[in-house]
Amino acid sequence: MPARHEMEEKVSEYIGRLLRDTYRINQLLGEGGTAVVFLGQDLLLDMPVAIKLLREDKLEPVDLKRFLREARTQAKLVHQNIVSIRSVVEEAGELFIVMEYIEGEDLETFIQYAETFPVFPLPTIKLIFTQILDGMIHAHKRNVIHRDIKPPNILLMSDGLIKLADFGLARELSSERLTSTGNLVGTPAYMSPEQLKCQELDHRTDIYSLGITLFELLVGYPPFLPPGERKISLFELMHRHITLSPPSLSQVGIHAPALDAVIRAALAKNPESRFVDCEQFKAAFVNAIDDLIYR
Repeated sequence: MPARHEMEEKVSEYIGRLLRDTYRINQLLGEGGTAVVFLGQDLLLDMPVAIKLLREDKLEPVDLKRFLREARTQAKLVHQNIVSIRSVVEEAGELFIVMEYIEGEDLETFIQYAETFPVFPLPTIKLIFTQILDGMIHAHKRNVIHRDIKPPNILLMSDGLIKLADFGLARELSSERLTSTGNLVGTPAYMSPEQLKCQELDHRTDIYSLGITLFELLVGYPPFLPPGERKISLFELMHRHITLSPPSLSQVGIHAPALDAVIRAALAKNPESRFVDCEQFKAAFVNAIDDLIYR
């Protein structure tokens, strides 16, 4: 594996590169496990774009298929609360996904730096979470499950608009599985019991992850991973998701029985006991939080 300075030097070689005579790479935005994301410019439309490059040094046989599937799947999801795909570019044996550039912060950043909880006033939480649900309603109606919903993948723009990002693990329910049984795919703190057990998934796995995210937005941490326990083993975290009930909101100082019931319904161990879909989830959430806002 190349040393860090060698990787930084390699990444810097892309700055200024022109893709298909249309997209110019301007600067590095960030690096993930298998991809590098740059800030670029669409020269024809004169607007910023985000450009994701698959990292060859991290490439595994399944990654190329997943990278292409991410582009194809997300390109089908045209909705104001989902980051849109502009183009896929193959050049010199490398693959780039050109995406809508979102100028804002992810929810994880807001949560990390919050001094009090809930992180936002209740009306703002209502505005944020209903948009998240609207994006997932659109995806689920098109038979796409996200499989990695969590605060880092939820972007908040300065005008209050929410964008769901990183459909890298998303899968159309009719498509082939790109992971073999026994391999965890996702982020364990937000994964449903059936996902942790590597069982077949449907849209209700996203409902579970949304419940985890809502709890964290209110309390500041995921229900099964409280502060001071960040280094627990994967086995212990899996055990909590599969066998333990989440703490109630009242246990952490928030008296909101109706909202607590919504979270518990989303976090039911058995998918059959969760909300039927995100529309039902949204209706229950709006009723519960309105009860707190207007009481």
